[in-house]
Amino acid sequence: REGFDAFVLATLAQVAHAAGGRTLGLFTSTRMAQGAAQHLRAHLRGDVNVLCQGDLPRTQLVAEFKRDETSVLCGTTSLWTGVDVQGRACVCVLIDKLPFAPPGDPVMDALQERAVARTGQTFAGFMEESLPRAVLALRQGVGRLIRSVDDWGCVVLCDPRLTSKGYGAEVLKALGMPVRTRSVAEACRWLTKRTSGEENE
Repeated sequence: REGFDAFVLATLAQVAHAAGGRTLGLFTSTRMAQGAAQHLRAHLRGDVNVLCQGDLPRTQLVAEFKRDETSVLCGTTSLWTGVDVQGRACVCVLIDKLPFAPPGDPVMDALQERAVARTGQTFAGFMEESLPRAVLALRQGVGRLIRSVDDWGCVVLCDPRLTSKGYGAEVLKALGMPVRTRSVAEACRWLTKRTSGEENE
């Protein structure tokens, strides 16, 4: 886990720098959201304004993120939906992991057990209940990026299961991304170039 966490933090710092802030970091745990904010404050210092869920009420955080176009906002569940930041304030969304329900969730466990009992298939619970719900939540998170016809930007998905698991291709297909790359450096170059071009408009 330590290696993955370090990769996520380094990637967030790279894309936030390339985007000049203007990044929404969506995490599946409070630990990671807080760790990301601490990492950015230590490594980017005055380059960006780092906001973290819990520092202020949610409405104030979102308002500050919209107002200051050099901000990075790190948060968890409640920021995956209902955040409408149009225009230049948000040009990058980073997501650490697929938002599966936490282990031991009684509702999800019951739904999965019912699917297995009905089909007799060991993985029916995952494929019929857990995965579709995670994909829906992921699409909601990704949807924070494009909020108007003039919006543009980059979504960075850090979960290696998107390429290492058989279901990963279906998840990516469901997101409908027009262009994809597995290179963080390439994504950063695109963000830097696009941001520079925007400033010259």
